[in-house]
Amino acid sequence: MKFPLSSLTHITRGKQRGSVATVACLGAFVLAVAPDLPAAPRGVRPNFLILIADDLSYGSLGFTGGVAPGVSPHIDQLARDGFTFSRAHVTASVCQPSRQSMFSGKYPHRYGSADFWPMRAGTPTLAKRLREAGYVTAGLAKLQHMKPKADFAYEIVDEDLNLGVPLPVLGRNPALLAKGVAATIATARRRAAPFLVVVNSEDPHRPFHGDPFEADIFEDDAKLIPPPSRVFTPAEVSLPPTLPDLPGIRTDLARYASSVRRLDDTVGMCLRTLRENGVEQNTMVIFVSDNGMPLPFGKFDAYVESTRTPLIIKWPEHLRGGRTDNRRLISLVDIAPTLVELAGAQPLDDIDGHSLLPLLFGDGATVPWRTHLFTVRYEEIYYGDGLAKRERRTPGFIASLKHEGWVPRPDHEAAGTHSRPNHKRAVVDGQSVYIYNHFFDGTPRQAFPYGDASYQAMVRAAANDATLRARVEFYKFRCPEELYDYAKDPGYYRNLATQPESAAQLREARARLARWMQETADPVARDFEKFLAPPRAR
Repeated sequence: MKFPLSSLTHITRGKQRGSVATVACLGAFVLAVAPDLPAAPRGVRPNFLILIADDLSYGSLGFTGGVAPGVSPHIDQLARDGFTFSRAHVTASVCQPSRQSMFSGKYPHRYGSADFWPMRAGTPTLAKRLREAGYVTAGLAKLQHMKPKADFAYEIVDEDLNLGVPLPVLGRNPALLAKGVAATIATARRRAAPFLVVVNSEDPHRPFHGDPFEADIFEDDAKLIPPPSRVFTPAEVSLPPTLPDLPGIRTDLARYASSVRRLDDTVGMCLRTLRENGVEQNTMVIFVSDNGMPLPFGKFDAYVESTRTPLIIKWPEHLRGGRTDNRRLISLVDIAPTLVELAGAQPLDDIDGHSLLPLLFGDGATVPWRTHLFTVRYEEIYYGDGLAKRERRTPGFIASLKHEGWVPRPDHEAAGTHSRPNHKRAVVDGQSVYIYNHFFDGTPRQAFPYGDASYQAMVRAAANDATLRARVEFYKFRCPEELYDYAKDPGYYRNLATQPESAAQLREARARLARWMQETADPVARDFEKFLAPPRAR
């Protein structure tokens, strides 16, 4: 049969911003005539289990390279059984905007806020559309980063399930998260309805398993967090190309790897729950991370390691597994329109994402798709409770933050919260990444609300190593523009933005970003225009 025209509406027409603007907004698309391809099944409403890792880098899992041997056996098996995208990215390198973009299909400044702030009230979401379509919807753990609550429309949340632990530690308890999945399945079965359950593991977010300040963060509740099924040693870890081989970094990565293993325990228990309840075959499982690891050149930033996410989709009943798309650039704003279309729910309005169904159910060879994508960062934030603890340990810390440009935010729901702007924008294609650092003003703009043992190890070692000292200084202060061939230079050591031979590539990346910022009404679009203007015109 011919590839259904309706499956191309995510590019040519539909409830977007118009065909021309939509194509431009999401980057240049490769347009081609679709061949005869199998369509996604119609009239079949799958269950959905979405498993979200917290602060997991793409390369940390076994099937992507692995931070340690045997770190993720269940996720690796899921990848072997499912369809994986090796070039998927989140929209932002911190959790709340990443998750809110994934479930709304919009970039943060398009849904009406910045990093750690709720979306504009009334923004349609995946859960809301599915609930309207008769799905039982459930959200487990970390729901404080999906706001407003009414627009996420989770019918079942942590508090309803009486799981017996405080919310801050639930996301690190694999057995209890799996119990929540089982309770959702039971509710759906009683109603003869399909379900959506979103499991938000809080691994491997800091504090990692074995971090000295774990008890300080969780206090008496720390004893309710089970150990991972395997704990790793510093000698076992593999370092990413962005970091030097230092004892402090190895210790930090070993703790991170142990937390990745507990994430894998969660995935294994949730998948077993599907099997034991007889719903595995018609449940689509989606596994992603919300951003990269919380170490230098990862989370909080705009590098490829900051935003690249492992994306696995498995649906035994209909989707042929054992396949990987190594070419297409996927943004997690594509998840919501994909699942809404598959569920037969009302489409999401005015979104930035595109349904993945043509890629999942076709051969993908000539399907129109983006050739580059965009990622964002808006501000840094210190929540009031964490800031109060830090002030008790280090009197005068709040005063030092204010000296560095942080300001109180009484408009935030968490009392005592402080923030400061830290705008970064990036353009990613299959080979390179261009980064615009709007904040560049000669002052350090890198904060670690939970501390960063790896960064501190670099700072200590830099005292006696001139090369490392230059690396640390660059990381602290940056420069207005960065351009890297990340395929050849995965450690980001040679900034091509300063190289004459890369002038044409730099101009193209700047133009792409400028167009996208204008078309999406990016709040710093005018500043970027001024930055690009010739000196006499500024």
